Amino acid sequence: MLDLKLINDYFPASHGEHGVDATLHRIILKQTIFHEVFSNPPGGSWTQFDILRPNSDLIYRWDHMPRVPPDAKRPDLVLQLNIDSKMDFLLIESKKSHTDIYNNIATLLKQFFTGSTGYHGLKNRPPWHFKKNSEIDWSVVKPEIDEKERYWFKKIQSNEINFWTGFAFALTPEYYSEEKSIEKETWIKKMKELLKTYDLDVIIGVSWIDKEHKPVIIKVFSEKFFHSKFGEKLSSIIKKWDISPIEIDRF
Repeated sequence: MLDLKLINDYFPASHGEHGVDATLHRIILKQTIFHEVFSNPPGGSWTQFDILRPNSDLIYRWDHMPRVPPDAKRPDLVLQLNIDSKMDFLLIESKKSHTDIYNNIATLLKQFFTGSTGYHGLKNRPPWHFKKNSEIDWSVVKPEIDEKERYWFKKIQSNEINFWTGFAFALTPEYYSEEKSIEKETWIKKMKELLKTYDLDVIIGVSWIDKEHKPVIIKVFSEKFFHSKFGEKLSSIIKKWDISPIEIDRF
């Protein structure tokens, strides 16, 4: 017979990369400012990318995108914010540790969309399906329709689209019995070094505290991202979980 108390009281010994993915995904589900294009928590979409077309209520789906394309890196989380005709995306790679970051991360994340040698990025491909954002059922994007309509995302001019890049990881150790045990200033310093060294816009450290393993976040933004509408909106939605020291969590 199952012991329900044991089940209710269970917490994993390690959260790891999956815990980072799941935490960010759950935070995004609680808001309506950003559109989640793609997420990679346990049970996530994995190969489906859903993009909102500017100045419309249509959402388009790219299916069966490669998991490991050449000279590109599939993000673990993609957020979208449309402002009139302009499209902003935040591409986040997540790992178990801050030491798992790798060279050219920003370029490789962007090239998942823009393409590289031997790989047609998502932006250069036609979507497979579309629907109204308020509806459930999808329709097929028929290959015989007008090319301008079928390749609308490819036709978006470079000055109308922007790709921000970020890196998320679990702090070491992952779990703290109380928030004050986290050496926030030390982590902020390390994260600022990562931000500069790897030319990123966002660094997010995730940890879990208290007996309930509540998630908390430490963040660092680049100056440009901090002053952007995307940065302003992101700060507002993660505020509940953000324990970053005031005034030192940027550039």
